[in-house]
Amino acid sequence: MGYDEWSTLLRDLALIGQDLTARDATLCFVWSRMIAAQPDTVKGEVKVRNLGFEDFLEAIVRVSTLKALPTDEEIIAANFNDAGEYMLEMAREGVVSGLLGTLYYEDFMERQAPWGAPLHQPVWRSVEHLLSMCVRVVQQATGEERDDLTVSHKDLARFMKLGKHALQ
Repeated sequence: MGYDEWSTLLRDLALIGQDLTARDATLCFVWSRMIAAQPDTVKGEVKVRNLGFEDFLEAIVRVSTLKALPTDEEIIAANFNDAGEYMLEMAREGVVSGLLGTLYYEDFMERQAPWGAPLHQPVWRSVEHLLSMCVRVVQQATGEERDDLTVSHKDLARFMKLGKHALQ
């Protein structure tokens, strides 16, 4: 995956915003690329300029540590099934209320973790919450919202055709 594809993916999934800047997304891409033993070769140049599968996974982990994401306790207290539902509701309404009180979108976005800062939750939970958010964005954009976190090939094809207009 090249940088343009990476950038488009993050924008289409509504991951670029107040809590994850385009610069942060670029750094996630750059710092996740595999080092090539022979960067002067064609194969080496491809590795240097693109994300392989493992690189892509690392970039996703890096994004998940930077995004402002709810904790399991906040999701449960607000009576949502997953972080994706929680975040879409917060973005839509500007506020989420639950047993832990009322949390406003602007305040929540300040939770963004700067590079190297302590995290609000374990990395594996952040990754799961980020992925649930991605699934919910695709479901919402394609009009196929479900109770479970599934996306069909048909949903993905429709989402890819919608591209940057998916959430408008």
